[in-house]
Amino acid sequence: MEWITPVRWVIGIAVLGFGAFVMIGNWLTLINVLIKKGSTSFIPLIGGCLAVVGILIAPFPHKSYWFWTPLLLDWGCIPMWSWVGISELMKRRREQRTTGSSVP
Repeated sequence: MEWITPVRWVIGIAVLGFGAFVMIGNWLTLINVLIKKGSTSFIPLIGGCLAVVGILIAPFPHKSYWFWTPLLLDWGCIPMWSWVGISELMKRRREQRTTGSSVP
């Protein structure tokens, strides 16, 4: 076995673990916002992107099939940005209906 393979495993798992830690924090923050109806801050893109980098560094077999899944699982990545985009579109539609404006 080459010396680089264990190093890739250690670094990849460490980066993936920290990304998973941030992803869990984003979900806990979302749950806290929903329960307490307060406002708080997410860490967008960091957890999912770190997890992707960790997967790409570690020599996992068939990683090309599932390296993108952390971007779907982290609330601060695709789910949050999709929610923000949809809510902004709905907000603009409501404003158009109330003002009678045809400007998007």
